[in-house]
Amino acid sequence: MHIKCGFRHREKKETMKCNRISRWVQELLVIHIMILSLKADSNKNAKDHRLLLISMDGFRWDYLHGRARTPTFDFIKSKGVHATEGIISVYLTNTIPNHMSMVSGLFVENHGMIDNIMFDPETNDTYVPVFFDHDVVNDPAWLKTIGEPLWISHQIQNRGKTGMLMWMGGETAFGGVRATKFFKHTYTMDEVDEMNMLMDWLTDENEPIDLALVYFPQPDLDGHNFGPESAEVTRKIEYLDKALAHLLQQLESHGLSKTTDIIVTSDHGFTSTSPERAILLEDILDPTWYKTPTRLPATSMSMFPIEGKLDTVYDKLKAWADKTGLFHVYKSREIPERFHYKSHRRVPPIFAQAVLGYSFYTRDTIKGFEELKGNHGYDNQHQEMRPIFMAYGPSFQEGVSVKTFKIVDIYPLVCHLKGIAPQPNNGSMEIVSKLLRHHPFDQSQACNKSTRDLHQSHYTDSKTSCKRQYKDDEVPDK
Repeated sequence: MHIKCGFRHREKKETMKCNRISRWVQELLVIHIMILSLKADSNKNAKDHRLLLISMDGFRWDYLHGRARTPTFDFIKSKGVHATEGIISVYLTNTIPNHMSMVSGLFVENHGMIDNIMFDPETNDTYVPVFFDHDVVNDPAWLKTIGEPLWISHQIQNRGKTGMLMWMGGETAFGGVRATKFFKHTYTMDEVDEMNMLMDWLTDENEPIDLALVYFPQPDLDGHNFGPESAEVTRKIEYLDKALAHLLQQLESHGLSKTTDIIVTSDHGFTSTSPERAILLEDILDPTWYKTPTRLPATSMSMFPIEGKLDTVYDKLKAWADKTGLFHVYKSREIPERFHYKSHRRVPPIFAQAVLGYSFYTRDTIKGFEELKGNHGYDNQHQEMRPIFMAYGPSFQEGVSVKTFKIVDIYPLVCHLKGIAPQPNNGSMEIVSKLLRHHPFDQSQACNKSTRDLHQSHYTDSKTSCKRQYKDDEVPDK
């Protein structure tokens, strides 16, 4: 490149100065071209790298402790990474709240999807999930409270291709942006068939996806119907292992195994229930005093007392709770801070939580209670409510484990692996970064890079270090 500079009679030192400027401009152009090239390579590498986030509903953390033959799960744990004592679900320990926390990194009071079924007093609308009613059509506005979920960020920022396979809300458009491919929840699809659909999406010649969020309804369904300790759940665990083996084999046969990271996790754990451990609501309250969206039998109760009955309903419940010790009851402002559950408009005026193994029911729901052999939705401090976590692939270390971490930490982990600039969130890279072959950045800077100042005090404060995201009584052992 030639830079024309100076006049014919300019002094020699001016000519030398001009030559230096010329070389400086040339060097800047070279650097600029290199940066453009690196960005192009980065975008190409992001799309060459695939990440599969697989959630197996209700897969308790200790289901793999010798009760079933699981060579594939065992292989992933030995050749990859895992949490030895499972991970800590958000409260409530139900399906919708935890799947929304995985894709937003937010506690429940911050993303607003507070339960599987919930009532919004502002819109006078009730949300019912598709796994309770396959024909239900919920207003998409319900999900807008979670902000921008990670699959939408991936498509906007990376121009990547995302597949949402039976994941909650995966068919919803955010700001006019929708997943490249999606398939709504169904109980009729076999687990191996679901893996085949995933492979079809990964190998599509026209629009191959590079980020997949995959949901399996099992072993949750069998856990409810037969109990978490049942032979049926054991057999389902073994079949899920076979489905996972099929996926690994297909990735290998298509030459994708060396460029694909796989995370296998769940939303919550499980415990046994029985009619002998029951709380009959008619023994405590006149049913005309309140309304509830809660589907009974249930491990918790959302109550909306009719006008003038708030204190009456609360006092009756509180007296019974104190007398029996079978549940705890709170006015919304009294819900413990550690639940991160009290500060959203959808939280009911009165909320009751049964102790582990107990359930609320009414006389007209007794038949459903007799058929229920297991449940979740209890306090997330109970070990039984913890789900599994394991991961395998080129980004993860081999044979490395941590004790536990919070489910909201999955969000910044996935954002890091796919190069997504995260939205404001409650997650942390402090523990999960130890599972990676290459730590993404200095841990003292983790929060500053992954979160921002937020409007609610329960969010991570970007001015603090990651270690302050967990309160003293909540810090998981690493």
